[in-house]
Amino acid sequence: MNNPKVNNSGSFYLPNHTETAKQLVFKPDGNHDQADSDSVSGFSKKDLTIFHQNIRGLKGKTEEIMDNIATNPPHVLCFTEHHLESYQLDRVPLLNYRLVATFCRTNYRNGGVCIYVHESLQTSNMEVQQYCKEKDLEVRSVRLYLPTCTIGIVNLYRSPLGNFNYFLNELEILLHSVSRNSMRLIICGDFNINFMVDTNHKRLLNSLLATFGLYGTVDFPTRIFNNNLTTIDNIFINTANQNSISVYPWINGLSDHDAQIIVLHDIAIRTYEKKLYFCRRYNSNH
Repeated sequence: MNNPKVNNSGSFYLPNHTETAKQLVFKPDGNHDQADSDSVSGFSKKDLTIFHQNIRGLKGKTEEIMDNIATNPPHVLCFTEHHLESYQLDRVPLLNYRLVATFCRTNYRNGGVCIYVHESLQTSNMEVQQYCKEKDLEVRSVRLYLPTCTIGIVNLYRSPLGNFNYFLNELEILLHSVSRNSMRLIICGDFNINFMVDTNHKRLLNSLLATFGLYGTVDFPTRIFNNNLTTIDNIFINTANQNSISVYPWINGLSDHDAQIIVLHDIAIRTYEKKLYFCRRYNSNH
């Protein structure tokens, strides 16, 4: 199975999404009441965009994140190593996104994973807490309900100090649990396995994921440390049509890991548009 074409230029372009909430700025008119409301205007085929980054600490970076994605916001934001406790993460809002799934460490510092989804999309959580163990497998998963399909997204982190056998065994059980129907499945995260080098860990993981029809899409470096390039973050997907996806790096300077973007083309997505209504206000003088 061939990997999709990847743009290695270090830049990417994401198409505009009409469902993105628009910010309306206007001066009030003394003779008119103004109000805005969201309304659904059906659905059309467009690109579904999913973002993953090992952020190495989410605190204090939200404004930069929002500035970076303001023009073309992804539908889903997956972060690994957010380094926050549960009560802290609950206080990290991202405009127009819902925090839908979180894993926070209680025994060790740092680590953790979380998933934000654009407020226009309907989701539910898939229960994966029983497979979690700090450092070995930190994971959260959600379903996206779209008009013509359901997409499962798994976001995971494995520490380089974790037990690899535990990671592999529990990941297999988890995949059996979430792969019981025909939904499209995407697994993203920091695996701490260098996919640029042929190692036993890489072979074992690829072999396991291939049994579920999942294949890696990232073939560019995702981390540079001491002038050493590695691909330890990846996005796996179980679609047979590789021409229907694009994968790009996003170098934003927010971490020593670069972000990865996967775009699923021609996905039916409901279109949410902000509409502005004007109501004439009458009084005794008019």
